[in-house]
Amino acid sequence: MLTRQGTLWPRLLQQGFVRQLSWKTLSEVLSRLLGLLFFVLLARVLGDSGLGEYTLPLALAGLLALLLDWGSNSLLLREVAREPDRAGHWLSMALALKGLAALSFVLALWLWPWLLPLQITASRLLAAGGLLLGQAGMDTLVAWLNARGAYRLELQLRLGSRLGVLALQLLLLGYWPAIDVLLWGAALGQLLALAVCLGVIWRVDPVRLSWPAARPLWQFFCAGWTFWLANMAWLLYLKMDLAMLPLLGRPAEELGWYQSAVRFYEIPGLGAWLISVVALPRLSAKAAASSSGGADFKQAVDRGMRWLSPLSLLLALLAFGLGPLLIEALLGADYAPAARSFALLSLGLPGIFVSLFWFSVLGAAQRQRLVAWGTACCLALNLLLNSLWIPRWGQQGAALSTLCCDLLLWGFFMACGIRLNLLQTRWQLVIWPLWCALSAGLLLSGFSWAVG
Repeated sequence: MLTRQGTLWPRLLQQGFVRQLSWKTLSEVLSRLLGLLFFVLLARVLGDSGLGEYTLPLALAGLLALLLDWGSNSLLLREVAREPDRAGHWLSMALALKGLAALSFVLALWLWPWLLPLQITASRLLAAGGLLLGQAGMDTLVAWLNARGAYRLELQLRLGSRLGVLALQLLLLGYWPAIDVLLWGAALGQLLALAVCLGVIWRVDPVRLSWPAARPLWQFFCAGWTFWLANMAWLLYLKMDLAMLPLLGRPAEELGWYQSAVRFYEIPGLGAWLISVVALPRLSAKAAASSSGGADFKQAVDRGMRWLSPLSLLLALLAFGLGPLLIEALLGADYAPAARSFALLSLGLPGIFVSLFWFSVLGAAQRQRLVAWGTACCLALNLLLNSLWIPRWGQQGAALSTLCCDLLLWGFFMACGIRLNLLQTRWQLVIWPLWCALSAGLLLSGFSWAVG
C-alpha cells in the first residue's frame, strides 16, 4: 500500500484539481438543468413539430461549439498557463477563431436547404450565428477563467448568463410565441451575456487584449459578416422584385420560376464569396506590411486578377451553356423558365467574382466607403431597371437588370482600383478594354437571350 506521501489524492488536493472539478461540475449541472427547464416549457407551448424546427439550429450550434472547444480551449489553457504575460493575446486569438467559426456555421446553414428539405429562413440563420458566437465566446471566457483559477467567478457568470437568457426568452415568449422570436431571444440574450461577462472580467482581472496580433483574423471575420449581411439584404431586395412582378402586370406564376432561378444562382455566388473572404487575409497582410499602394500589395492584386478573370469567365460560360441543360435534365422540362432565367443570371458571374475580389482589395486598403456607396447605387439602379424591364419581359427582365448591375459594379470597383493606384501600370492598359469587351459581349448575349 502506498504511503500518504505517495498517494495521488494529496497531490490532487494540492494542485487544486478537486476544487476545479467540483466547481466545473456544479456549474455544468445547474446550467443544464436551467436549459432543460426552458425546453420543457417550450415543448408545452410549441408542440412537437414547432419544437423540432426550433431545436435543430440550436443543436447544430451546440455541436459545433463543442467540437471547437475541444481544440481552442485546451490550447488557450495550455498557453495561458505557460505564458501568463500574454494571456490577452491568446484570449483575443481564441475569440477571433470563435467568430470565424460562427461565420462558417452560418454559411453551412445557408446550404442546408440544398441538403435537406428543411427550410431555414434568413432570420433563423442570423439568430443561429449570433447564438453560436455568444455561446462559443462564453465557453472561451470560461476556459480563460479556468486558466486563471477563478472558479467561483466562472460559476457566477455562467449561471447569471443562463438565467439572463432564460428570462429574456420567457419575456419574449409571453408576448410573441413564435419560433423566430425565441431564436432571436436566445441569440440576443447570449450576446448580451457575453458582453456583460467581458465587462466583469475586465473589472475583476484586467487584461489587455492584443488586437494587433489577431487583426488579420478579425478583418477576415468582419469582412465576411459584412458581405454576408449585404447578401441577406440583396435577398430581401429580390423578394421586393418578386413582389413587383404581379404589381407590374406580370402573371403570378412567374414568381416561382424566378425564385427557383435565384436559388440555383446562389451556388456559384457562394463560390465567389468564398474566394473573396479567402483573399482578404492575404491582401490585408500585404497592405499592413507596406503602404496600401506598395509594390507587394500591387503584385498580390495583379496575381489575383490574372487567375480570377479567366476563371470567372470560364465558369460563366459553363453555367450559361450547361446550367439550363442540367436543370431541365434533373428536374424536368417544367423548369425550363427557371433554367432560362438562370442562364441570364450566370452571365453576371464574372462581374460578381471580380467585384467581390475588389471588395476585399478596397477593404484591405481601408476604402470601405467606396464599397458601401457603389453597392447602394447599383441596388438603386437595379430597382429602376426592374420597374422598366419587368413589365416588358417579366422574369427575363428582372434577370437582365441583375446582369447589368453586376457588370456595372465590376467596372466601378476596377475604376476605384485604378484611381487609387492599386494596380500596376501594365495591367491598367489591359483592364479597361477587357472589361468593355466582356461587358458588351455578355450584355448583347443577355439581351438576345431575353428578347429571343
